[in-house]
Amino acid sequence: MDVEVVDDTAGLDALADDWRRLDAADPRAEFYTTFDCVRGWWEAYGGLDTFGLRVLVARQNGAVVGILPLALRRRRSKGREVQVLRFASHGDWMAPVLDPAAPVATVLKALLAHVDADDAWDRLQLDHIRAGSHLCSVLLASDHWNGHLTHQVEHPRIPLAGVAGIEAFERDHGLPSKTRKYRNKLVRDHDVRFVVHDGDDADMFHRLGRLHVAEKQHLVEDAGRDERHSWYEDPQRRTHYERLFATPGAVRTFCYESPGGELLAARSTFRHRDTLLSWTSAYDPALRDYRLGKVIQYDVLDHVLADGDVAVFDFGSGRYPWKFEWTEDFDHSYSLRVERRGAPEPAPPAPAPRSVPGPAGTGPQRRVGPPAGPRALARGAVRTARSAARRLVGLATGLASARTGTEVWYLARPGHELLAFGAALAEVRPDHLVLVHAGIGLDTARRRALDAELREPLTDDALAAAVRAEVTDAAAALGVPADRTRLAEGGSRAAGRAVIAAVVREHPRARHRVATVDDEDAWVVDAVREAAQRVGATVDVVTSTAATPSEPRTRRVVGAYRRWDPDAGRYAVNRAAASRYLTEVGLDPADPRAHDL
Repeated sequence: MDVEVVDDTAGLDALADDWRRLDAADPRAEFYTTFDCVRGWWEAYGGLDTFGLRVLVARQNGAVVGILPLALRRRRSKGREVQVLRFASHGDWMAPVLDPAAPVATVLKALLAHVDADDAWDRLQLDHIRAGSHLCSVLLASDHWNGHLTHQVEHPRIPLAGVAGIEAFERDHGLPSKTRKYRNKLVRDHDVRFVVHDGDDADMFHRLGRLHVAEKQHLVEDAGRDERHSWYEDPQRRTHYERLFATPGAVRTFCYESPGGELLAARSTFRHRDTLLSWTSAYDPALRDYRLGKVIQYDVLDHVLADGDVAVFDFGSGRYPWKFEWTEDFDHSYSLRVERRGAPEPAPPAPAPRSVPGPAGTGPQRRVGPPAGPRALARGAVRTARSAARRLVGLATGLASARTGTEVWYLARPGHELLAFGAALAEVRPDHLVLVHAGIGLDTARRRALDAELREPLTDDALAAAVRAEVTDAAAALGVPADRTRLAEGGSRAAGRAVIAAVVREHPRARHRVATVDDEDAWVVDAVREAAQRVGATVDVVTSTAATPSEPRTRRVVGAYRRWDPDAGRYAVNRAAASRYLTEVGLDPADPRAHDL
């Protein structure tokens, strides 16, 4: 089995016939790693100097039997430049394409061995590997790779094979709550038509893109979702998807249109054999109260069941609650991630051998004697154990003494790292820092606004997980690990006072500092002072000093609070603090350039 690397556009194009042959023959091939999808992705990203093509091609007796489409991306991570080896495409399912007549496991092992031997990458990051795929099975069966493969996310799907029509679907599976109510209201209030377009029929790509931008602008301006962006405004993503819309049979878009042809709502999908893969949706902000995502899905199912050419409707990756209103079925994806460490630190020099004085003028001499007997060995073991015990006691004493260098910082709300720490925080060594988030609750008004944005209410568990992810990611951006970041579980002030008291008792000799931004933070100051008084600890109050936006850690903290990725359970719950910070340092939160932070 021979493996070669294709690293330029000409070489990629030369693979087209073999790649399409494998696409057609491989029953487990994925849409997002078909030749046309990868070629479109490379057309979009190949012009950037941060991306390099690295497609692995396996040949057996000269014939192509496997293709693993990869690319290197150069990026900054934790203050250093790293080369990330990833799939050469974007999408919810990724896989190599394989000749099913070849020894598939042998082909995959050869491709993976080449990946392992490649010294060009610092991080291997292969996401969205389907559970049950050939690649997933080989990775799980490998001692080398198994430990690096982790569950990523659920992919809800509606199985449609054998379902006679929408009435049968409703009878056997049911519909999400109030679907018919909102659909009837839409039809009653507006003269809408349900229309289906294939590919770029009727200039579908640009019409869909403009509608997506209008929805984004509404969410930014009217709902405060300043982190929201549109794929249509991203030059690379726009180029990639435009190429797919021009590929025959690749895209089907379901629309609501006015009698004059104005696009009011749409759900666009990729077609792969008998599966529809949900890609993107958009709606006219004027119709936001009609639950258009739910309503149009009803008409989508009605249409595809009537046609009978779709066996699976794949909602895409992510455990978004609204998806599970439609189905109880889902697949799983895995992620393969490997970090290569830098060269190990040199070992400390070995201690000099024990010596005894030699004859005058000869200097130290090594003690030499016969091999130790059993009793001598036993005595030596006892001495070693006692010595180790003494070292442990000394280490514990040293750690207790080192605690005087610890600084505990208390925040009244997530995001106050940006608004209050400033230069003072930058001077603290991360390994001496403990962060306490005393108030992580979401008030009723903000929760209602978030539910309205999502069009479905979040569960308490999902909301708590989202907040926890934000604050721990923000702490990690400052170099503070999760075990030195403490949260008031539950979000109430009582929980905040409890975690404050526990941390003060844990670190009585530390320097305790409360970051204050406004008068609403006074309860945290009082709680820390009360707890500190009981153990004789000292407390400092630090007033607002906004962090410097050019500082790399600051940019990462902003990103942690502005990340909107519902499929990953991230809802930018506390983005208001990041927006307030950007405003204070003279940046417009809605300006696309602010998203670089």
